[in-house]
Amino acid sequence: MRREAARYQCLSDNPWARFWRELFPAGIAAAPPPLLVQTRARSAGHYAVSRHLFEHRFFRQPLLEGDRLLERLMWHVREYRGHLADTRAEAARRGFGYVEVCWACGDGMTAIAAALGVPLGPAVEAALPHANRKPARYERLQVRMLEMLRRNGSREELGS
Repeated sequence: MRREAARYQCLSDNPWARFWRELFPAGIAAAPPPLLVQTRARSAGHYAVSRHLFEHRFFRQPLLEGDRLLERLMWHVREYRGHLADTRAEAARRGFGYVEVCWACGDGMTAIAAALGVPLGPAVEAALPHANRKPARYERLQVRMLEMLRRNGSREELGS
């Protein structure tokens, strides 16, 4: 896998995102140091709801309700927050470049380019929009689930 990864300047999504620690084991210097781009959700609550809907849509998991739904969403919140904290710490420990982008928050390629030290103009940013929309039915479910989380979870728990 390391030999295949060496052929590219950039690796994205699966399987690479799952194995970045193995691709760059501690103690192996890379020049220049890798830039780790962490895409994140608008908030931990948004991630939890999106993940639950993703599991339903693509893995045919049941849409939970009531206490079971709240329990599952809070589990996703904890996992997401732990993942972000672990990734930030690991990137810092290894001396990697690190940038977080939130497409839903309006971040774009400019943030990544800035981390790389490459200036991009507005024309480039406009040419690369993020257009990964959910079906309208999922948008309505997302709103309902986020309202449930807000009523039952603390603001601190649900933040990013």
